[in-house]
Amino acid sequence: MTDAHRPWTRLAVASMGAHVCYELAAGMAMPLSSVAGPAPAAAVWVTGTACSHLAAGRRGHHSDRLFAVMNGLFLWATAAHFIYWPTRWTGGVPYLLECEGMRGRVVGPYNGILYVSAVAAALGLVENRRAGLLGAAVPLVVVPALLRIQRIEFRRLRAQAHRNPAWWNRRLQGR
Repeated sequence: MTDAHRPWTRLAVASMGAHVCYELAAGMAMPLSSVAGPAPAAAVWVTGTACSHLAAGRRGHHSDRLFAVMNGLFLWATAAHFIYWPTRWTGGVPYLLECEGMRGRVVGPYNGILYVSAVAAALGLVENRRAGLLGAAVPLVVVPALLRIQRIEFRRLRAQAHRNPAWWNRRLQGR
């Protein structure tokens, strides 16, 4: 297998897809669902995940910058969750106690998905060689923006859950 196959980047892509799909399945919606609805948002995320996964496995080194930026976004999107939501530190790493309406048993698997995403994205930065430095610089711009977007989206999703309760926003209805 050559570097062009980017196994870590593909794992990062797959785990980020799992991340947003888990959010929907857990009843707290997913990014874009407050604007487009759950089915169109899921279609966008699943299609984007599949296309990115395929591209990461097929495109050559000329695409390292693109994939480094993607890995940087994935890494810092994960970090934004641990920065914004309540955590407990266990064994030197943060553990989400709640996130976007999730509490209790559903948070454990979510933490696992986020850790896989973070580790795969970090290794994906290395995998994309010198372009990985560009991806590592992403947080300077992205983390403040992601924190703000997360706040806005969560507020919009909570309001929508109160106005129009449904299966896909059930964890947000009581918040």
